Amino acid sequence: MNKRQTFHEELLNILVRKTIWSILERELFRRKSMIFLVVGVALTTIGIFFRLFPSKGNLPLYGYHSPLAAKTDELWQLAQKVSGKYFIIFGLIMAAIGYLLKVTGNTNYFLIEMLVLVFPIMPIFILTEKKLQKFDQKSGGDDYEHFND
Repeated sequence: MNKRQTFHEELLNILVRKTIWSILERELFRRKSMIFLVVGVALTTIGIFFRLFPSKGNLPLYGYHSPLAAKTDELWQLAQKVSGKYFIIFGLIMAAIGYLLKVTGNTNYFLIEMLVLVFPIMPIFILTEKKLQKFDQKSGGDDYEHFND
């Protein structure tokens, strides 16, 4: 990895953190809580960055990480592409739900939003792993290999 590539990845990491933090600070800490809207915008932002600047290697702070994704370079690249797509899709869905809640004035349900928050986020990882498993089996992966033994 050359210095220019490292610089761009470092700059990207800073931009992502600043963007997400400014949204969180503005929406969560200064106003009434709108968890779905804020998390939806954050997931969409992450997805866009994953699609525009996919992780080139197994970096500790950036990219989609799983044992299956780290198995081969092809799986790694596919994981970055697919997870970025799902982050965008589910982020937009969550942002739309959050916007609808805000427009209708239903912003006082912080506890319910926090409890339900996991349901739109889980499919990102489930669908990405299923896509990786299908690709791995098509490309000659071991059918009897299990990571959660």
